[in-house]
Amino acid sequence: MYLYHLVRASLRSKKGSFISIIILTFVIALSFSTIISLNNNIARRSDEAMEQIQMGDLLVLTEGKAVSEERIEKARQMNEVTKVEENKTIMARIQAGDKVGGDTTCFTLYDPDRYNYNVYTDTLLSFEQKPSPLNKGEVYLPIAMFYSYSCDVGDTIALLNGNEKENFTIKGFFEEPYMGSQTIGLKLALMNGEDFNRIYEKCNASIKNSETISKGMILGVYKSKDCTLSNSEFKKQLNSQTGLVDYGIISISKAQCQSFTLMFNNILSGIMFAFLLLLSIVVLIVMGHSITNSIDMEYTNLGVLKALGVTKQSLRAVFIVEYLLAEVIGCILGIALSKIAIYYLNQIFVVASGLLSKAVIDWGSILLLVAILLLLSAGFIFIKTRKIAKISPMRAIQGGKEEIYFHSRLEAGVSGKLLNLRIAFRQITSNKKQYISGVLIISLLVFFLVSITALNTSMDSGLIERSFGGIFTDVNVSYEKVDKDKIEQMMKEVEARVNQIAPVKQSFCSMSNYFTLNGEEYHGSCISKMDAIKSLIKGRLPKYENEVMITQIVADDMNLSIGDTVAIGYKENVADYIISGFYQDTMDLGKCFVFSTEGRKRIDPTMVYDSQEITLQDKTKSEEVTKVLQEEYKDVLTIRDYNADNNNTGETLINTVHILNNSIYVVAVFFALVVVILLCGKAFYREQTDIGIYKAVGFTSRQLRLQFAFRFLFIAVIGSVVGILLNLGLNNILMGVLFKSLGVANYETVYTVASFLLPTVTICICFFLFSYLVAGKIKRVDTKSLITE
Repeated sequence: MYLYHLVRASLRSKKGSFISIIILTFVIALSFSTIISLNNNIARRSDEAMEQIQMGDLLVLTEGKAVSEERIEKARQMNEVTKVEENKTIMARIQAGDKVGGDTTCFTLYDPDRYNYNVYTDTLLSFEQKPSPLNKGEVYLPIAMFYSYSCDVGDTIALLNGNEKENFTIKGFFEEPYMGSQTIGLKLALMNGEDFNRIYEKCNASIKNSETISKGMILGVYKSKDCTLSNSEFKKQLNSQTGLVDYGIISISKAQCQSFTLMFNNILSGIMFAFLLLLSIVVLIVMGHSITNSIDMEYTNLGVLKALGVTKQSLRAVFIVEYLLAEVIGCILGIALSKIAIYYLNQIFVVASGLLSKAVIDWGSILLLVAILLLLSAGFIFIKTRKIAKISPMRAIQGGKEEIYFHSRLEAGVSGKLLNLRIAFRQITSNKKQYISGVLIISLLVFFLVSITALNTSMDSGLIERSFGGIFTDVNVSYEKVDKDKIEQMMKEVEARVNQIAPVKQSFCSMSNYFTLNGEEYHGSCISKMDAIKSLIKGRLPKYENEVMITQIVADDMNLSIGDTVAIGYKENVADYIISGFYQDTMDLGKCFVFSTEGRKRIDPTMVYDSQEITLQDKTKSEEVTKVLQEEYKDVLTIRDYNADNNNTGETLINTVHILNNSIYVVAVFFALVVVILLCGKAFYREQTDIGIYKAVGFTSRQLRLQFAFRFLFIAVIGSVVGILLNLGLNNILMGVLFKSLGVANYETVYTVASFLLPTVTICICFFLFSYLVAGKIKRVDTKSLITE
């Protein structure tokens, strides 16, 4: 019973510390519970939706009759294959309002008896119990298009077919687990049977250009239950026996679909997890600081309790119980509130992932995490309270003061010049241990703020190419409607016209397809100017026609090194290439390669560039350039303004990082406030007598408050320097781990002045301002404190 009374008395005397730990734990529990639950809910929904639809373990998209019935039949005869389903499709680019999609949409027949898709209600937060059948002139679109095309139910979309358009009304949006993610360019949409059959019969058997509606086929290949091959091995064996992959436009496995669906969710949760782990360490540091100060300040009381027969184990148990109680309360409040956060975040992620997951708390994972947190905290508190064992009742009578006191050589002197600053600095040097925890906390906060600021800055400044790879341009010009022998001359004409509107920084041609590399399918690109690639990691760019450059991801997957020879195939043609270097690119999650124009022509002799990429010196001019070109080359060229286009993975990544950056800064400022309140409170309690003396000799309350503020400004500066140094040494490793799922194998942090300045200034201002405000209680201290002492 006496333990209960001790805990209760301790809580009354340390309400500030108790409430601070509750608040810090609440923020961490809320964030962890929300992220873990959201992550697991979406992953489970992906499995459930795929099981419900069952389109196949591997999807192969082909154009027209590129794949013969003989090849399909060979696939059906394989021991590893249960069945192959053929689904006719219409491939087209669509336009919604003024926005023309840059990617292909595959329309298939809406047949709920065959593929039972879920259709969203108007709120986009639930499904229709009995979806209405599509009438003539109506379509269902995947939910991701709601955002990327800025369209809604009842809007009109057009299928582009040369100079003609097929107009349809959006009846609703549906959940598509295979290709419905915002991160997958290819999309699947549903069409009324009468419209589908009419268009399918009259459209082209092969793709003439992206502005032409074309026939296609989606082959759903089902693995047999006893097949032990991995997805990659299964695809490779299927292609070697049937050639389905070689003759398809693209093939994608169920596992790859899930990787794309969960990609941005994993990135977001990965960054937040790292930040929250650092904040968890901050909470432990705050607890350690609070415990140490409590033992010092209550030395006499603890000594008296020991003299009365209270054991050291009981006294340590008091500390463990009160701090764990604060954490438990914080966890309960955080987990309870996460239910609301999950519900509202679901509205954001339903568009990014294309899936509507349940807004439920993942109790199993959360309770396990809470148990680990409490066990670690209990162990940490047990270690920090070992000092109680050394408390002597005799010394307690003396107030716990040292028998012999020596001044440290590191203590700063005080003189008349800059008196407030000198006194503030002396307070730090004479009580160094008291402020070490503050320096550690600040260094951790600054470490992560520098990381997220550098990442955010690279997104805005165009430095993303170095960190993530890829080539980010401003305007794309498509020449698919132009005769092949006239394309080169027209490209020169267009570039000259663009230069008249805004100076061109760089212009080159590009073309991409899927190829087989040593029997496995990868995304391959060829560009007319290899020096446009800025993400070379090792080796050199391809110089000769028999050279190729691969990503580190491909090299790791296939155990390849620079100088090795690989066989690249395109349809019936295959040629050997030497690996000249490794580069970085997030296309297809890093599973891609690049070779020169001459290199591609070895396996595709008829290849002619039909796309031109233009980078402007002033990115803000892209809209003007696009508008002029569309007016002057209306019936000849297709122009795309990347800066105004939300329908791409790069834009989604940039928006995600911006949201993360703002969220992390808000949490960091909040943590800074709580930490300052706690540290200032302890310092104020210890120094009441000193404050009374300072007032007695003529210092004003404002001067003393400034001394407090300058003191915390000093430790903020020191902590910021430590955090920056830690970031310079560790950030590439941390970010490399977090972005591995995106295809980034070798992350390179691109620092700018803002990367260091913004976090440092933010933290320093917060600590200075918050400490000045908290020190307002100095006004209530008077010289009577001297008499008490």
